[in-house]
Amino acid sequence: MAELALAVDVGGTKMASGLVGLDGSLLERAAVPTRNGPAEPGSDERLWRDLAELVEQTANRSPG
Repeated sequence: MAELALAVDVGGTKMASGLVGLDGSLLERAAVPTRNGPAEPGSDERLWRDLAELVEQTANRSPG
């Protein structure tokens, strides 16, 4: 299995994740919109759940 790094970017309009090789090449990536709106009960959990799903989606497309 190749040695990879997972990169995550949580921004105001989108969340992105990518798998990066040791040479710096971007091997896989995925992005989803960040859900905006007023803070409400459960919104933190929703953000973490969305991020976990994004990372899982990226990892499942991992080469090798």
